[in-house]
This record gives sequence, C-alpha cells and structure tokens, in this order.
Amino acid sequence: SSLTGERTMSKTKNIVLFVLAGIGLLVLPHILQPFGNAWVRATPPNAQVAGAFLSIENTSTKPDRLLSAGTEAAARVEIHEMKMDGEVMQMRQLSDGLAIPAKHTVALKPGGIHLMLIAPKRPFAAGQKVAITLVFEKAGKRTLEFAVSKQEPGDAASEHMHH
Repeated sequence: SSLTGERTMSKTKNIVLFVLAGIGLLVLPHILQPFGNAWVRATPPNAQVAGAFLSIENTSTKPDRLLSAGTEAAARVEIHEMKMDGEVMQMRQLSDGLAIPAKHTVALKPGGIHLMLIAPKRPFAAGQKVAITLVFEKAGKRTLEFAVSKQEPGDAASEHMHH
C-alpha cells in the first residue's frame, strides 16, 4: 500500500507542477515588457540632476503603470513630465506614476516624459553605464543598464535590448 501512496503523491506533484506552469504562462505577459533605447544624458561635474530616457512597450492585454524608479547612482529618481503651457515649458513630477496602456509603447524622451535622477553621486560620462530599477504595478521590478550619452543614441543600436 505504500507503493500506491507514492504513486498518488507523484501524480499530485505532477498536477501541482502543471498548474504552476499554467499560472506562469498567465503571468508571463506582464513580465515581457521590452525596453528600448535606454540612455542617461552625460552631465558636467557638480550637476544637480540628470535625465534618463527609454521606451517601454507593454505587450500585455492589460494596462500597467510605472510606479517608481531608483538607482545607486543618485539620491532619488522621479518620473517627470515636460509640456508647454502657453509660452512656458512646465515640468512636473508624476507622483501617481506613468500609465503604460495595454499593447502600447510609451517613449520617455527629452522634452517630454522622462526619469529625473536627483543629486547624482558622480558625474555621468559618455560611455559609462548606469543601472536603474523600474518598479511596475504589474510587471514588478526590472533593472536596466542605461548607456550614458551626450545625445540620444540611434534607435537601431539599442532597439533589441531585452532583459
């Protein structure tokens, strides 16, 4: 009778693994969030802020939200939006995060929505890399390497950067 018990246990284990694999497939669309063209603008010495930019593609059928970001390289990271208000360029922090609609790509770029690295701990020189962790409502935490550049790198070079 112990053999029957082992066989039942093995069957149960297989069912559990199958269910977990199924759950994994359901969760997967939230995790597959391709990122492209991740870069940080090079800064002069003693810069108080640095801008970071990238595109975020939500391949899921459900909307997601970039809630926050962080890096060891700066005191803090804020999500900012720049837009014209009449003749004046306004910049404000998106304190409730940034919506990433389902099946949509959101570009964070100079003069628009961007990540603002507040009080960088060192100047960022072209050619360096900065690791920034993005925190999403559904996709969770994703740490990306941002290339430091004086201006926006060509899209083709970093278009296929998947983590």
